[in-house]
Amino acid sequence: MRQAILALLVAVCGVSGGAAAEPKPAATGKFDSSGVAWDVNDAYAFRGKSTMGRDDVIVVAITNGGFPREVIDEWFDRRQALETKFRGNNSDIVLVFLEFSFQGEYQGLSYYIGPGNGCGWCSGGVASTVKLVDGKLVGGLKYEAPDRVFEVTLDVPVASDDHGPALPAGGGEPGKVYLAYHEALKAGDAAALKKTLGEFTLKQMAKGEQNNDVAGFLAWLGGTRYLDTVKVDKGFATADRAVLLVSGSGSVGDRKGQVVLVREKSGWRVSDEAIGFAGE
Repeated sequence: MRQAILALLVAVCGVSGGAAAEPKPAATGKFDSSGVAWDVNDAYAFRGKSTMGRDDVIVVAITNGGFPREVIDEWFDRRQALETKFRGNNSDIVLVFLEFSFQGEYQGLSYYIGPGNGCGWCSGGVASTVKLVDGKLVGGLKYEAPDRVFEVTLDVPVASDDHGPALPAGGGEPGKVYLAYHEALKAGDAAALKKTLGEFTLKQMAKGEQNNDVAGFLAWLGGTRYLDTVKVDKGFATADRAVLLVSGSGSVGDRKGQVVLVREKSGWRVSDEAIGFAGE
């Protein structure tokens, strides 16, 4: 529904023209967990925190779908973005997170498919030939047990951590725009909100206005309406993209998340946000 979902649909459903050879897939293979079997069609690798112990690791997300890389690259916390923006409430999308050391050694995996079908952290017994070569994880993984069988081949680049120079305290101009967005959303002030939204979201708002359902649009936008207070902890920006790390509190408790903004002709505008519980 927002840019991330739109990009996902393009990545999964788009068909390119011309006779150029298709690039080698980032991942292929099969995965079966307690009888739920699916084809591994894509992978996205990034530096993040381990599910076990919170050590720094390389995380590889594998899926039965297709990753909109340019969209995921914009986020600071890629795992949160993948779980909330890529998969969200779509039960047809499967995500499994594989973890590797910075030398490319396999360490374990985690995933959740449904009640009683998942793993908070599983390690051991996996045969791995994966190595880190020129910034890519390349090789295969194989495992077989009564409740889990998989064979996966990876050829996936590790995403860059460069989100641009750090913004000044409070997030600079992008931070001011985001705080104005939050206040307008919290107050239900549609006119003020328009001054903070990117072009894509403004188009969705226009549809709500045409249907005399601005309230429905505000409910769909959701965001941080349940937060009484919010602040920008830090941020980074390039010439046309910014990502902010934010935190806040409200009746639901403490929250933390991230916000992506784009620089348009009218200035910095909010593109999307992902907010979760502070302990996640």
